[in-house]
Amino acid sequence: MYQQFSVARLMSQDHERILGLFKEFKREKKKEGSNARHIFKSFMTELQTHFRAEERVCHLLRKHDKYSNLMVLASMLDKEHTMLIRQAQDIHAQLGKNQKFIDTSDLYELLTRHADTEDRYLYPEFDAQMTRSEKNWLRQQLKQERR
Repeated sequence: MYQQFSVARLMSQDHERILGLFKEFKREKKKEGSNARHIFKSFMTELQTHFRAEERVCHLLRKHDKYSNLMVLASMLDKEHTMLIRQAQDIHAQLGKNQKFIDTSDLYELLTRHADTEDRYLYPEFDAQMTRSEKNWLRQQLKQERR
């Protein structure tokens, strides 16, 4: 039996993977000689890949009037993408300077709130409003981003 592709399920799984990497980084950064830098780099790569995929979807949907109600929310979330990347870059720079104490609480708080908003409001609307062909297009875009 064919199970319909779910944007919400796929993108929520992405959130779980990204948050998992961040939590792993937080555990590792407390250890001497840890892999914290490597884990954080993986976190940043996954975060940027996820954002690019979302932004591609939003760019596609902006072309259709039927999605105009989603674009206000998507625009707000896009601004948060910029803030999240900036905060992640600041932490990455601190890691490069081998700073002992790196405050990650602001990034974690914004990241979890952002993911929750998308999971609760944006992705279910994508699933409800996107056609099967648009969802298949999204799936292909996500595959390309993962290469």
